[in-house]
Amino acid sequence: AENAAGFLRVQMEMENFTRSYLTVYANIEWYDENAMIIETAGGGWQQYVFEPRESRSVVFTAPSRNARDFRLKLKDAD
Repeated sequence: AENAAGFLRVQMEMENFTRSYLTVYANIEWYDENAMIIETAGGGWQQYVFEPRESRSVVFTAPSRNARDFRLKLKDAD
């Protein structure tokens, strides 16, 4: 979806199915209409800590109106 300013937004539901706390890192790369990566300042991996059995919606907003696609990367803290 796009926000009122025309920036692409991506919403993802993340859920911890375990009975322990879980730390996950997420990084999103944005691409323009020519499949070229859009460089972002201050981006990088974001940390999310989930309580046992917690479910949470996470929203990412593109850094530019030119963004038309994305790649989301996830990794476990371990």
